[in-house]
Amino acid sequence: MLLKIDNINVSYGKKDNQIVALKDVSLQVEKGEFLVLMGKSGCGKSTLLNVLGTLKNPTAGEYYFNGNDVINMSDREKAKFRNKNIGFIVQHFALMNERTVYENIALPLHYMRMGKREIKERIDELLENMEMADRKNAYPNELSGGQCQRVAIARALATRPEVILADEPTGALDEETGNKIMQLLQRINQSGTTVIMVTHDSDFAKLGDRCITMKDGRIV
Repeated sequence: MLLKIDNINVSYGKKDNQIVALKDVSLQVEKGEFLVLMGKSGCGKSTLLNVLGTLKNPTAGEYYFNGNDVINMSDREKAKFRNKNIGFIVQHFALMNERTVYENIALPLHYMRMGKREIKERIDELLENMEMADRKNAYPNELSGGQCQRVAIARALATRPEVILADEPTGALDEETGNKIMQLLQRINQSGTTVIMVTHDSDFAKLGDRCITMKDGRIV
């Protein structure tokens, strides 16, 4: 088992005006699994991804990754854990417009204090796999939506994480481009990387190994 959460709760605000985002959520994910999360907007899907990615601390509950207690890590330990083990892909790419394709992908590798030569070799390999080698010096505003998402995926894979967390990765793309991105995610998963993806698209949901539906902060 790669990761396990037990009775995770997330709430905002004080008791008199409290909003519950997650309620007693328990989940186990196997290494190499392609897990899909579905549900209406506001049901807690993205909050759950943020908990798994240690971007959000739960109000209560337990979280274990490869048997290690994640909840009780310090902020520094969580940042190190996140950079090493988790790759993020979001709907609107989250690329830095003032940096080139190459520089965007290099960011997480700099945080790992990787050498320039190794960074170059890894990025060149990623861009080749993404069919983006000829665009490494381009800026995000010079790319199509599909190309931007390929860059975002390359950045997510740069540290060779065990898990990719993808939040509506095709949401800002047309159908044809979305299909290509899904094929890419499938190939990534088939190479051994665990993928946990949020989507509203029922056709894409069928491509996962398992689909979980959420409603009102709970898994149903």
